[in-house]
Amino acid sequence: DGVGKAMFKLAARDFSIAVGGLNADEVARGDIDVNLESTGTNVRDLASNLNGVLFMNFGGFTLDSNQYLRRLYGDMLREIISVINPFAKKDPKFRIECVVVPLEFTNGNMVTRPSQIVRTDKVTMVSNSSIDLGSEEIDMQFQTSPRKGVTISAGEVFNPYVKIIGTLASPRLAVDQQGMLISGGAAVATGGLSILARAVWDRLSRSSDPCITAEEKGLEEIGDRFSELSPPRLNK
Repeated sequence: DGVGKAMFKLAARDFSIAVGGLNADEVARGDIDVNLESTGTNVRDLASNLNGVLFMNFGGFTLDSNQYLRRLYGDMLREIISVINPFAKKDPKFRIECVVVPLEFTNGNMVTRPSQIVRTDKVTMVSNSSIDLGSEEIDMQFQTSPRKGVTISAGEVFNPYVKIIGTLASPRLAVDQQGMLISGGAAVATGGLSILARAVWDRLSRSSDPCITAEEKGLEEIGDRFSELSPPRLNK
């Protein structure tokens, strides 16, 4: 009836993927499940009407953040990454232990379910985010914590709570000079994280293995919506 329909389903276990900046012999490995569908006659309509879930869990690689960001945004995100990860400026390469990304799409609105986590050899970063794929507006909240045994020097500004707003094309930090989140014109010490988001962070921070805990919570929320293609997940 003059309206295009699109569907994308993918399931992979223990797959290897090369990202810009990776060594050929050191690629990311992990699992991925995608079950998405939409309608529309152009890319914007398809994005605005997108529904479904996406789940990724991978790790075991070293990433050159500066090289990766230059390919995406030039120098635009360097400041943002430096605020979220205070080690990024002096050591642009960092070892990724795990990246867990559980996403839900509802009529073009993408949200984390419940949180996504990036754990490096120095920090653990948990994000609660939403992106309106139609308007491209973003609202991304990060809580970052140094790993045990890692110290922050006096010259490194550390902001445990950071919020990124704006659009996909032009993201910006929503923090003042003291590193406090600006929310409705007022600085909020908690970074504006919701009670649910703080509860998730507390649970992950207490876990002996935050990567596994984040995977379990993501699967708990969206695992029953994977496609019929999805095989059982492998024992790690």
